[in-house]
Amino acid sequence: MKVALVAGFFEPVRQALQKGFAKQLEVSSLVWIRQIGVGREPNLGILASELHRQIANGAKQVLVLVALLRGKEWVEHSVRAIIADAQAQCSSDVDVEVSFEQSATSANLVLEKITAFDLPEPSEVSADLLRRRLAGHKVLCVVLDGCTGFRESMCRAGFPQETFDEFFVEMVVPGGKNSNLMDILHHKADTYRNILYAWTGLRHMPSKVKRRYTGAMFIGPTAKDVVNLFMRWLLEQ
Repeated sequence: MKVALVAGFFEPVRQALQKGFAKQLEVSSLVWIRQIGVGREPNLGILASELHRQIANGAKQVLVLVALLRGKEWVEHSVRAIIADAQAQCSSDVDVEVSFEQSATSANLVLEKITAFDLPEPSEVSADLLRRRLAGHKVLCVVLDGCTGFRESMCRAGFPQETFDEFFVEMVVPGGKNSNLMDILHHKADTYRNILYAWTGLRHMPSKVKRRYTGAMFIGPTAKDVVNLFMRWLLEQ
């Protein structure tokens, strides 16, 4: 699975990416990371967390494009350290290519780099694709009550509406009443091998629970984030 992270460039670059790679931005296979402030360095905290998250969720080839402003040469050392740390913590080989660009306004250069990286364009999700990839196993979808749910997020992402009840079961957790949530999810694995987990407002899922789900497992802050990861997995060749 390929992912591109574009960090620290100016607004014209973002606008060009929106025109040329809108679908990839929508499913987060292309991630835009802003500067920490006007004329400042990229938000390295977000870059680090996004790189770790993408690798944890199955990215095997990652392109990192970073704007290196004059007087901010220290950013290169920091970014290389972030990449080394992410690769050291992952359990499988991940190819991370990094490129530092002197111009934060060069949209054409960024577009050329992403095009050469051959970032795939997402295609459509169909019922036949879900049947093939899930092999008859339903997916448990867990989200906090009051947050945008998985049914709505999948509809927005282009999943056929009629597929939700066939392939997915949504578990809406009441706010403030989830002290035993991990015990419940531990036992749910007896029924479900696939899980989508939106963690905002809920509890951290420990490794002993994660290991219980032997199929597709994607975790993120919101249902939209998790659906994007799940969609990319579905569309992998």
